[in-house]
Amino acid sequence: MEGKKIGKLLSIKDAAQLMGVDPWTIRKLIADADNNKKSTWRYGKEIIDLTPSGNKNRILRINPAAVSPSVGALANLPCSEQ
Repeated sequence: MEGKKIGKLLSIKDAAQLMGVDPWTIRKLIADADNNKKSTWRYGKEIIDLTPSGNKNRILRINPAAVSPSVGALANLPCSEQ
């Protein structure tokens, strides 16, 4: 079975930097997804939950390709290592 290909997943801080917003904005979108079924961002699409069962703290990553194709393309650009 072949699923959808998910590109690079970003931390909240990295996603905010790539999109040019404050990390607080990303956290607010996540909180909205937690509390509102009609949220703009959804778990399994823009928000990927990587938390193992039994963990106290959540491990969330942002799928930039689901946010916008142009953001996804920026996230997958090769970057130079320094």
